[in-house]
Amino acid sequence: MANILHVLGVRLPDEVRAEKICRALVQDGHTVTVLSRWFPNLPEREEFQGYTVLRFGKNVKSWQRLPISFNPFWKNAIERAVSECKPDLIITREMLLAGASNSIAKKKSIPTVIDMAENYPGAMRGWKQYQSRLLSRFAVNTLRLPDKLEKNAVLGSDGIIVVCDEQAGRLNSLYKFPVNQIELVQNTPELGTFSKIRKECSQPPVVFGHHGLFTLDRGLENLVRGFEIAANELQSIRLQLYGKGETYNDINRIISSSAHRDKMEIHGEYPLSMLPEIYSKVDVGVLPYFPDENFNMTIANKLFDYLSCGKPVIVSEALPMKRIIEETKAGISTDCSTPEKIASAIKQIFHSNLKEMSENGQKFAEKKYNWAVDSERLCKFAKKFIT
Repeated sequence: MANILHVLGVRLPDEVRAEKICRALVQDGHTVTVLSRWFPNLPEREEFQGYTVLRFGKNVKSWQRLPISFNPFWKNAIERAVSECKPDLIITREMLLAGASNSIAKKKSIPTVIDMAENYPGAMRGWKQYQSRLLSRFAVNTLRLPDKLEKNAVLGSDGIIVVCDEQAGRLNSLYKFPVNQIELVQNTPELGTFSKIRKECSQPPVVFGHHGLFTLDRGLENLVRGFEIAANELQSIRLQLYGKGETYNDINRIISSSAHRDKMEIHGEYPLSMLPEIYSKVDVGVLPYFPDENFNMTIANKLFDYLSCGKPVIVSEALPMKRIIEETKAGISTDCSTPEKIASAIKQIFHSNLKEMSENGQKFAEKKYNWAVDSERLCKFAKKFIT
């Protein structure tokens, strides 16, 4: 078959989407090499799940590991990886690195695909780390540097992978990128991943939960405040939060001072191996993400996990999540802009038929929203660019 190079500036194997993409391509008969970012306690080179992982950055300063196209150290690393594995196709996970991948690939007539899993410019306008400093805020909001990097990355690529139809429409509308060169590859779980998870709430209390990054755009403060309001009326509900991030300390302080702190627990960072345990403890997932530039153009893999686990979900009105919940009838889509509205949704789903929602979600997960379906689309799309 073909040699494929996957370039990503994040940690592997913790980047679940990239890891599944690589395994799917290997299972389809391709030889896959990953160029990833080096992190402490990880080898510079290893064989993992049937593919080769090269990690750049162990012997350079931290700023030299910054995954961005105009970083000459990353460009050199990509060139070395291309020379070693001689790829027939390059897939780049990061918008910030795609410009470098594309320029190197074009010199060697190698087709390139970019995995646009998020609206990165929009995300950066919502992340505290980019908005809390004057210089980064100026670069993101005024100069709109991320938008320029995205345009360069998109127009320099031969194909694009997206996680939702809304993102495909945006890229076609904004950059006139051909729709037949865009493929939907969602962040769905493999069938059977959560087969042993407790499927339904058999008795009170009903446990609501969220896991993942704690960022401003995820609306977790509204979730906690909304839970407090709902708990004034509903005695048999609980809230479990797992994760880390920029708003973790703020959320922890709110919970610690709450009159309902005995009904809420906040846990820190967790290994991916703990996900089945987390899902087993939760009866209803809550994704109160703001319907902003990013979340209207991406979709969290945990939504598909909840469907597969048979867990009803409360989601915001972010377009992709709302569409899927309305299609599957596996939960509630609601305005999550205030604690009062989240409280209303908690009370509504508490009094709903959770068993029916659970069965609805699992039915769609088994037939449509699973990795067998998405990996097949991925492999067919990759073959379009391999001669």
